[in-house]
Amino acid sequence: MENENILILKKNELMKLSDADYFARPELNFSTFKNFLVSGKYFEAKKDEEEKESDSLLFGSIFHASVLDREELSKYKTFPVLDKRTKAGKEQWEVLTKEAEEKKLTLVSEEIFNDATSVQLTPVVQGILENEGNIFENSILWDYQSLHLKSKIDIYNPNTKTLVDVKTTRDLPGFERVINSSRYYMQMAFYQMALEACGYEVNSWKIIAVENTAPFDNTVFTFTKDYIDYSMAYLKVKLDAFIFESEIAGFKGLSEEKEIEVELPKYFY
Repeated sequence: MENENILILKKNELMKLSDADYFARPELNFSTFKNFLVSGKYFEAKKDEEEKESDSLLFGSIFHASVLDREELSKYKTFPVLDKRTKAGKEQWEVLTKEAEEKKLTLVSEEIFNDATSVQLTPVVQGILENEGNIFENSILWDYQSLHLKSKIDIYNPNTKTLVDVKTTRDLPGFERVINSSRYYMQMAFYQMALEACGYEVNSWKIIAVENTAPFDNTVFTFTKDYIDYSMAYLKVKLDAFIFESEIAGFKGLSEEKEIEVELPKYFY
């Protein structure tokens, strides 16, 4: 039975939704769909599993809010360094956790909060964030065939037809590899599909990448047209496969019909 408290909202248009309202919705988002890119069985095993809030994720969420939607910063409560091995430290922590639960706040250390909200942005990043016409933090509900989908777009600029996502990383020099391993290219395609459902055109993808550890360096990665074209085509293949497995064949494992052949990697040549 669907949650009766879920708002009935229009599809195929940009709208403002709080994080709480967005994540409470039943539509499929990319973070959940991404598990299907491993295998159908992996998706099924992970679909109801809540993601644990690590220090890296907290830094990313807070930085994200600081540059895109500062009102979201009010949902965090900071705490100083505590020694929870001592009686006094344990008592302080109990008071903090009780207050956070009552007010529905997320606890975060002062160090992480201060680091995430005081990143010195490079001129290239600042330039992207200050582009005239930027639309920040909008949600979209749309359908792909029988699938009901949702996305929360960090930045879209209808003047330049540019889609921008904000990411934090431990590996800025190797971020091109991270784009592949973390399927960020598929996520960008997912977002473009959402924007196109609203009638918007997209011809440029950019990711603002920020280190989540000192020195907190940051820059912008721009996708080539052939990468965009490949990603859009591949996303449709995978969405079609998801529909087939979820509605007809049942979710499958990595390889249920044949052994997997291991080839010599190209970098060995």
